[in-house]
Amino acid sequence: MCAGPACLAQERHRELAEVVAQQWHAHILHRAMLLNQDGQYEAGTEFVKRELRFYELYCEHLPEMRTSVDSLGEFSPMVARAIGRTTSKEMLLHSYKTSRGESDRRSRKRGAVEDLVKEELRRQGKS
Repeated sequence: MCAGPACLAQERHRELAEVVAQQWHAHILHRAMLLNQDGQYEAGTEFVKRELRFYELYCEHLPEMRTSVDSLGEFSPMVARAIGRTTSKEMLLHSYKTSRGESDRRSRKRGAVEDLVKEELRRQGKS
């Protein structure tokens, strides 16, 4: 087992790192949505901000994850207000399926999480 600089110097397995980033992203969304549903808006916002700092560092060399990093940056202030039930349900479903490695196979498939964030920001009058 390595620690510190020796560990960071090791080459990353890009495909595995992307899976880790996707799982982490799903966890951040899920936890923040649960806090939001419980009316803990400030706690949800702080959770996303704290996780985003580390998540962004982790994804620094994964350009394919840039969109997910950006979406969390937009998501953070959104959690400070009550999120609509439809958006909340869709985001929780998305994070659940991502964490299990499943696909959404509904005939009326919703857009990516990034689209849900933009839709909710419009609903909240922020975009």
